[in-house]
Amino acid sequence: MATGVRIIRGQLAPSDWQGFQPPTVFQRPESMRAWTHTFGAARNPVLLLAENAQGRALLPLAVDAAAPWPGTSGVSLFHRLHPGRRYELAMAGARLWGRLGGILRGTHCHVLGAGPCEEQDMLVAGKVPAAEIAAGLDRLRCRRLTVASIAGDSPLTTLLPQLFSDVSMRQCDVMPVLHTGRQALASFRKLHPNDAYKHRRLLRRGGRIEHVTDTDEARRILARAFELKRSNCLQEGKFNLFADRRYEHWLDQLVTGRLGDFVHLDALFIGTDLAACVVYFTAPNVWSMYFVVYDKAFAKQSPGTVLLWDLLERAVAAQVPVFSFLAGDEHYKERWADDVIPLLTIEAAGLLHPSQVPATLQASPETPAG
Repeated sequence: MATGVRIIRGQLAPSDWQGFQPPTVFQRPESMRAWTHTFGAARNPVLLLAENAQGRALLPLAVDAAAPWPGTSGVSLFHRLHPGRRYELAMAGARLWGRLGGILRGTHCHVLGAGPCEEQDMLVAGKVPAAEIAAGLDRLRCRRLTVASIAGDSPLTTLLPQLFSDVSMRQCDVMPVLHTGRQALASFRKLHPNDAYKHRRLLRRGGRIEHVTDTDEARRILARAFELKRSNCLQEGKFNLFADRRYEHWLDQLVTGRLGDFVHLDALFIGTDLAACVVYFTAPNVWSMYFVVYDKAFAKQSPGTVLLWDLLERAVAAQVPVFSFLAGDEHYKERWADDVIPLLTIEAAGLLHPSQVPATLQASPETPAG
């Protein structure tokens, strides 16, 4: 295995993924390719790939331009993707980066995701090559680093205190989960009799749930679903991520490109009308609900509840260890979840010299934070 660090501004080669097991769909190569295709090559993150004889790590970074640095006045270097939340690099290439390296005087990096709704974690194979990561951050002149909404058991909670002299962690959110693998279907239905009843009643009265496998049909359903999401969010005064049509394009690419693989689309029809739909991701140890919407014209029949209940029943029947509702404060998640995973914001400052950093670290903390 090679030893050292590479800073990549662009797509990873297939060999670069060797040994990594992405913990979320947002970190899979297919997702990153769809993201790049949608938002353009200028919005690729800066990828720090470090490796030594005991392990490899991939750390996706972006640069925070919330406050201008000395010497950058009037120069538009960075593009803000979500005000106050996340930033992505929008620079002309490695040569420009090199010319500006002496100007930035202490870059503030963010650990950044390729997915639109959650930050990416560090990918690790074997032990974390901590000294090489420190060397890479030093090359980027990173003096501060922020991680937002990271799970409390992330390897970053162990790594960053070893790399920086000043590290603070605080809980910023929670991710509700249901341990579906611990449930028996009959007892699960008894725990939620009203939801089980609504499901049975609507299906008896002609409601039809379809597990979509045809990509053309998936596109038609998603187009209608995005219309419903925009309308519902407007009526309720809620933030709508998909107001930016590029996010629609990204999800459409991901669904139609990997439909039936790790991406799935279920739809509930009442008559010929789409009453609700859900997009969810599957992995051997976890199913994750990502996008759900229903038509308010059918609110009395609770189509969203019925469709999600059908999905939860199947997860329980399949004994999937965990069903994740991902982040968000929707009340129905609290009703079904039996646990929450703390999400942390980490602020780190004072990057240590690579010679002060341990050569390697274990991939996960001994005791999850939270």
